[in-house]
Amino acid sequence: MPILRYGVWRGTATKWEPTEKDNDHGHITFTDGNSSDLDCAVDIKSKDRDSRIVFWDITSFDHAHPVAQKLSKLQPGYHAIADHTAHGLGLDYYRSQLVKPQQGRILPYHENGPDNDILDFLNPILNAAVEQKADMYLFGSKYDGNNGDGIHDIHMNQGDAGHFAKENGVYQDGGMIFNFKAGSGEMEGWQGVFLAFATQATQTDSKGNAMGPTFAQILGTSS
Repeated sequence: MPILRYGVWRGTATKWEPTEKDNDHGHITFTDGNSSDLDCAVDIKSKDRDSRIVFWDITSFDHAHPVAQKLSKLQPGYHAIADHTAHGLGLDYYRSQLVKPQQGRILPYHENGPDNDILDFLNPILNAAVEQKADMYLFGSKYDGNNGDGIHDIHMNQGDAGHFAKENGVYQDGGMIFNFKAGSGEMEGWQGVFLAFATQATQTDSKGNAMGPTFAQILGTSS
């Protein structure tokens, strides 16, 4: 069954809080021109026994990339995605060849020292997105909350074998894609940030169900 209210939200980040609101997520505050207090929940650790996150930072996008071409035509705001095929706007890490499983970094929530936990890699990108007012495209599940609307499930949404297996599906993966304008700061061009959980599978069937080894098995032993 697909995740609920899957879509993409185009906006601009105004604040990044790595750990302020709860222990499992960081939060991006963003605006889409109509609302200025929208929230994006970013998973920084899993509730599974193996709490690590798999991280990819893809800098190979350019204006000619098929994903970039589709996204650049979107107006600011939330856009529902009902077409879970290659013809739609939805992301699929595997079928769209967005990531190579073996090239992911498997990272804990917090470790002493540089470049060895998930925040060491997320903070520079998300802080730059705020500072440079980059166009931001958030893929995931829209929610309505008492304290404002937002989006979550911005991670891979297939390959689960446990409690969340019921939400497996294809062309419904989450992600964060940025377009940093030239001359606005150190980062330039299109950049994708994709996340998964260590316990998710590195291969899936036609319905997004788990096949093959987990990320933990190919990138590092379970913690």
